[in-house]
Amino acid sequence: MLNVPALDWIFLDHQADPAVVVGDLVSGDAGGMPIYRVMAIEEDRAWVTTSRGAPAWAMRLESFRWKGRDRQPADRVGSIPTRVEIEG
Repeated sequence: MLNVPALDWIFLDHQADPAVVVGDLVSGDAGGMPIYRVMAIEEDRAWVTTSRGAPAWAMRLESFRWKGRDRQPADRVGSIPTRVEIEG
């Protein structure tokens, strides 16, 4: 199983160019299981895996409805910044 950070789920626009890129986390349901990591794109299919080192297999891009986006620390309720940059 993938160890993924907290994600915001974005409805996947299949008309966008590109809708999905290598490295994206995708799912059929927002926050649903399983969550796949896209390893490669080939025409109308994505080669995906569910865990590091597991074999990848091809799935049609249209089977995915949601794409996960990593939450930034500021997006998390009650989060404390871990790095502050000071200019000057």
